[in-house]
Amino acid sequence: MFRHFPSNVSINGLVVAKGAANKLNVLKEHKIAKLETFQDLLKANMQDAVLKFLTTENLYNKTKNFRFADMLYLLKNKQFFNKTISILRER
Repeated sequence: MFRHFPSNVSINGLVVAKGAANKLNVLKEHKIAKLETFQDLLKANMQDAVLKFLTTENLYNKTKNFRFADMLYLLKNKQFFNKTISILRER
């Protein structure tokens, strides 16, 4: 646990407002509670799950929040790019 000093607002050196003090709990690993949407998979950095999503899910289903633009950064990896293109061609 780390104590976080609250932010302050001052005018001419006089504190006129201040936020509440916080405690920050730092974890070694971020645990994802659910993997329901495409953004959940991207945030979890699960490339195999992204490829499976592309293979099995309805990409037009708005409830899964799929957008090609969200995964463009992954396509810099040549192997991932080739697997993605292969999946999309099969579909």
